[in-house]
Amino acid sequence: HNGKIYESSSLGAMEGGVNSLQMAAAYAAFSNGGYYNEPYSVNRVVFRDSGEERKHEGESRQAMSDSTAFMITSILDDVTITGGGAMANVAMKTGTTNWPSETIEAYGMAGDAIRDSWVVGYTTKTVISMWYGYTDMSQEMVDQGLYCHNLSGTIQRDRLFTALANEIFESNKEEFK
Repeated sequence: HNGKIYESSSLGAMEGGVNSLQMAAAYAAFSNGGYYNEPYSVNRVVFRDSGEERKHEGESRQAMSDSTAFMITSILDDVTITGGGAMANVAMKTGTTNWPSETIEAYGMAGDAIRDSWVVGYTTKTVISMWYGYTDMSQEMVDQGLYCHNLSGTIQRDRLFTALANEIFESNKEEFK
């Protein structure tokens, strides 16, 4: 973005930005009282032949004070999404990245064309980071209408996130402390 920082940068929406896993790990620090844990996929490995067990030894480091984590969570706890309404005890941040006006004009896209639509939501135990959009754009895609429009893209993103949240988040979510 020519060295400028925009609001969407907080969601990794920039050239060379971050991915959904990195966003989930970053936002998890808010629900962990300010402590950051590097994400990992495997908790433990048990070797079949020997029965030896190796557990993941993750590092936890303080990224912010617990009061800062709570204040951010308190702000994000009020976010609602289209069609999903307010989710009790879920803090969320949404964001949208527009295509540059030159790209919209070059491809003949509608003025409300968007490139990315993000949502990161978390409870005291679980984080979901979701990206919705297209990674590339071509004239053929535009001619077929295969690009996101701001309102309809946001509605579809929110419906998908709500469906994921209803399946993934714990049913009796604790209040943030």
